Amino acid sequence: SDGFFRRIRRRVLPSPLGHAGPSPPDVREKKLVWLRDNELEISAWRNQLKTLEPDVIVSFMVRTYMYVSRAVSGLHIPHIIANRTDPTKSSVYYGDPMFRSLISDAVETSAFNLILHESYRAYFNERSHGKTMVVPNPITPVHCLKSRSGEDGTRIVLNVGRSIRGKNQQLLIKAFSMISREFPEWKVRIYGADAGNREELIRLANDLGLGGQGEFFDPVVNIDHVYQNADIFAFPSLYEGFPRALGEAASHGLPCLVIEDCIVTSELVRKGQFGFVSKNNSEEYAMKLKQLITDDDIRQRQRRNAVAFSMLYHPDRIYDMWENLIRMAYCAAT
Repeated sequence: SDGFFRRIRRRVLPSPLGHAGPSPPDVREKKLVWLRDNELEISAWRNQLKTLEPDVIVSFMVRTYMYVSRAVSGLHIPHIIANRTDPTKSSVYYGDPMFRSLISDAVETSAFNLILHESYRAYFNERSHGKTMVVPNPITPVHCLKSRSGEDGTRIVLNVGRSIRGKNQQLLIKAFSMISREFPEWKVRIYGADAGNREELIRLANDLGLGGQGEFFDPVVNIDHVYQNADIFAFPSLYEGFPRALGEAASHGLPCLVIEDCIVTSELVRKGQFGFVSKNNSEEYAMKLKQLITDDDIRQRQRRNAVAFSMLYHPDRIYDMWENLIRMAYCAAT
């Protein structure tokens, strides 16, 4: 254990993301403290890897690959790291300089550094760009796209996501409240786990007079049925990695309303022309939501575009990307 820690200590790479040259002394010291505090966990990872003898390791999420990148040192096992969010917005990436430096170390010693969208490449320093690859999430196609079934003439603006501030669901509630009286047959339905913000959202909906036009649901097993009964997908998230919910909505042919603050959703919707991009204010969001509600021709055109767009991310294509990178990492190490 002590010997392993000394070897790890010598291998600390002093390069915070986006900068050349050594880390500041306080960052180096903090990293050494972090390594000492996490020595037992790193050693446990290392012992497990020695037992398993994998040909390739894939680590998802920062707080996993920071440990694994240290544990795999000297074992000659290629290590692929997979970032699953927008690094420019996540506090794990842009917060503590020490964590930024640990991330940089992991990237520089990896076989590949996977990101979900091209725009995220700029976060990582130039020396890592050759190994930084874009592998988006797959979108499972809906093989039999059904006509919207509806419920007694009810029309649905759908949102799917946990009730956290980053999902920005309060913007949807505020915007819909501005036009809800014009469209009494329309409802907003939000599906997702209560991550601490649901009560606040319910109070907001009640205070704005939505009543039965604002509904909240826990996650369901058959989410396809939820998408099939919806007319519009409203997704005002402030940041995402490559959102699964947006892909599911597109595969079900739903026109989507996103905001320009979220790089990935705004670029995907513009690229596929299957919705509108709004500023992050309730007035403009309400205006564009009203346009989708009232213009059936736009909805039908965007419905077709959404399905066509989703096929660009067919699972077979994405899985081939994964398989090729894993093969490349293995071959380069043998």
